Amino acid sequence: MRGRILVLETPAASLADVRAVLARAIGDAADVETLRDRDLLLQQIRRDPGIDLIVLSYQEGERADAARELLRQIRLCDGELPVVAVAERGDVRVAAEVIDAGATDFLVRGDRLEERVATLVGKLKRIVALLHPLRALSEQILRLREVEGERFR
Repeated sequence: MRGRILVLETPAASLADVRAVLARAIGDAADVETLRDRDLLLQQIRRDPGIDLIVLSYQEGERADAARELLRQIRLCDGELPVVAVAERGDVRVAAEVIDAGATDFLVRGDRLEERVATLVGKLKRIVALLHPLRALSEQILRLREVEGERFR
């Protein structure tokens, strides 16, 4: 089964370079789709349990609050879904802020983007491989709870 990666690319935060490098690194293993609206992204996450990865921009300053809120909302929809936050620059403070906000990983643009994305994809493959059976098990638990609930009514 092909994976599915969603990239949130807004007019204020283009991720075209990251999306292109990611698509090359993933190859035929996943479809990389672009969404232009955060509400549409959240709808997709709620509706489709087959999403393997979300990539979004993390900008410092005034826009950081919006990014943190989006990460919080993504976590409310799906607490296990891998989310990569992309920043223009990286330092320990920004990385910690991103992870504390709910991102799974942090990617810094700039020099050696191809290498950074390749490393990231290697790490995320293991996470996604665990995500599929976890989701299947969660679905079975929900079905069992429904059956048990019906038995005691």
